[in-house]
Amino acid sequence: MQALVLAGGLGTRLRSVVRDRPKPMVSVNDRPFLEYIIKYLAKQDVKNIVLCTGYLGYRIREHFKDGSPWGCRIQYSEEEEPLGTGGALKLAEKYISEDDFFVLNGDTFLELDYGKMLGYHRGKKSQITVALVQTKDTRRYGSIVLGEGNRIGRFLEKNSNGISGFINAGVYIFQKGILDHIQPHRKISLESELLPYFINNHSSVYGYKSKGYFIDIGIPETYYKSQEDFKGR
Repeated sequence: MQALVLAGGLGTRLRSVVRDRPKPMVSVNDRPFLEYIIKYLAKQDVKNIVLCTGYLGYRIREHFKDGSPWGCRIQYSEEEEPLGTGGALKLAEKYISEDDFFVLNGDTFLELDYGKMLGYHRGKKSQITVALVQTKDTRRYGSIVLGEGNRIGRFLEKNSNGISGFINAGVYIFQKGILDHIQPHRKISLESELLPYFINNHSSVYGYKSKGYFIDIGIPETYYKSQEDFKGR
């Protein structure tokens, strides 16, 4: 199995915590957060990994090198200018060797059976599958409306109402052909532009419900929480 990890973000909301490294490289119990993701991927037999880097990307390459200490193979797709999460995905296309591949946000962690999610994706003949988790308060993330058979109907924007619902957990499976719809070298967001586009144009986009542990370290509050949650991992 193959995974692309989006690790090129500026991490502006974490600047009060860390300023000298990319967001996925923030220290959690003296280890980069991204290291927990790489280690978990390898444990799940996802050993062909592409790290999509940008801001201070050399810090990521210096730490992970070819991935051999974690029992995986790591390649690097490096942005010369910010392209957004969708643009980074297109830039990495030349490294993609599988018809169905995982895409992960480098600032979220989700406990998930990757093999089961891939089987679900293929069983649905899905073009894009999005891992979902249920939360009591969707304000920070927005929520996802599911239709028949867990087909994603639409995304609801972030709002001030603390309602319960399913949220995007930052793990996806894409059919490689989806990348044909993204223009090269264009700055575009996967979450706010590409996914709504495919849903609105009746593409086959399904949600995969997970009950595993989930955390997004994008703000100081959850970053500090990760220090306790990841003890012993």
